[in-house]
Amino acid sequence: MDSELLERLGYPGDDPRVCILADYDLRIGKRVTLVPSAGHRVHGVVLRMPQDRASQRYSLDMVKGYARRDVRVSLTNKEMLDAVCYLLPEADLAATNHDYAQSLYELSERLGFPGDYLATIDAYRRTVQD
Repeated sequence: MDSELLERLGYPGDDPRVCILADYDLRIGKRVTLVPSAGHRVHGVVLRMPQDRASQRYSLDMVKGYARRDVRVSLTNKEMLDAVCYLLPEADLAATNHDYAQSLYELSERLGFPGDYLATIDAYRRTVQD
């Protein structure tokens, strides 16, 4: 989750922290989602946001169709944290959105995510260019 983008959209969150969601994998289409996938992991940012604000945010047209999912993430200090994420059904993905893949790559690089995770995102960037 890009906390700076959320702030620009009027949905600021508090206390952003880098986290890992185990047993999920990233899928980038016209939009992005996470899918259950044993042994994989997704890197991201978790932040505090009141449920009413999160519900309002996920009622916008640009994110319609995403469903709430309770998850448990690992913070960089190994602390486990209950969290909520919003997932789009994988069937709702279409062709890859190069601009989104590019911005996600840049954000992930800026946050210092590992090279193997950057390579996963980079594969989506290259798919569009090939």
